[in-house]
Amino acid sequence: GGPRRAGLLPLLLLLWTGLASGAVQERPREVAPMPVAWGAAFQAIKNDRPPKQIVRNIHYVISNENRHFLFRDAVQATGGVYIGVGSDQNYLMAGWSRPEALVLMDFDQVVVDLHRVYRLLFLNAPNPETFMDLWSLRSEKQVRALIDAAYPDAQQRAKVRSAYHIGRLAVHNRLRRVRRLYARLGVPCFLNDAEQYGYLVNMFRANRVFMVRGDLTADVSVDDIAAAARAANLPVRVIYLSNAEKYFPYNADFKRSMLELPTDDQSVVVRTWGFNGGRYNYTVQKGQNFQSWLRDGKTTSVASMLRFVEASNKRGDVSQILKLPGDAEPAKAPVGKQAARARLGALPKAL
Repeated sequence: GGPRRAGLLPLLLLLWTGLASGAVQERPREVAPMPVAWGAAFQAIKNDRPPKQIVRNIHYVISNENRHFLFRDAVQATGGVYIGVGSDQNYLMAGWSRPEALVLMDFDQVVVDLHRVYRLLFLNAPNPETFMDLWSLRSEKQVRALIDAAYPDAQQRAKVRSAYHIGRLAVHNRLRRVRRLYARLGVPCFLNDAEQYGYLVNMFRANRVFMVRGDLTADVSVDDIAAAARAANLPVRVIYLSNAEKYFPYNADFKRSMLELPTDDQSVVVRTWGFNGGRYNYTVQKGQNFQSWLRDGKTTSVASMLRFVEASNKRGDVSQILKLPGDAEPAKAPVGKQAARARLGALPKAL
């Protein structure tokens, strides 16, 4: 008995150490295939017309926002439908929010096609380390072969290969930076947590991820997303808008389509807005609060609501919108460097 106990002690110590350090990780939760009727509704989402030109003629294949962890508590385990514009940042937030349907939307076709590359790499990498390696230069031949096999249609294959060529280096560098940052912060994400990574893989396997070229100010894609969510009886729980709203006024199509989205008391809108050298503020707003503002005729842009932001932490780098139209008027100073500092305090330098 003594020798066996002596041999067991190091094993128990090793197990305890692994648990304490987080080395023993939970298995990814299985994701059931999307019911046929739901899948048909989401597959029916149509693209909006392509834009005449993209902002600054730049393909935003990576995010320039570095502190999405500030949204983590707001989106944690919300489920439902996640709608997000942009690129890599959506996988961070989807890993936290655990949606039942993930809609990746951008008005730039290159970004939409880049998500198709992401899909292939998620499906062909068993863990975050392999996933990261597939974005490296040494895996280029392998990834091109995956694209060729997955997209037999020559026109679509050319678009996906072009998006991969445009984005590969930037994406690889971006993901490496994000992984280092989140490791330093001790924040689990799909790049350092096998469970979150596995959840995203299973979402793709279950055909619950949808890519669409959508224009927030147009009259097709968001309306179709709303119809699909209603057909599946799923609330839209996360709407991530990045800083897109600063580029357009709230026209009738934007207001109508956003009001069509089925929300509930757990729904949140998360956005960024910047000032003073590009430092972003991260703003959280309840979905039903957002829709109340949209019903008000005086709400003509995101600035109409940002005048009412309230700091959510001492540093002032995350804020929320709690007030409703008709609440006490804010200070008359416009949202800008001085007004924002007065309400939120000086932001720390971006990470």
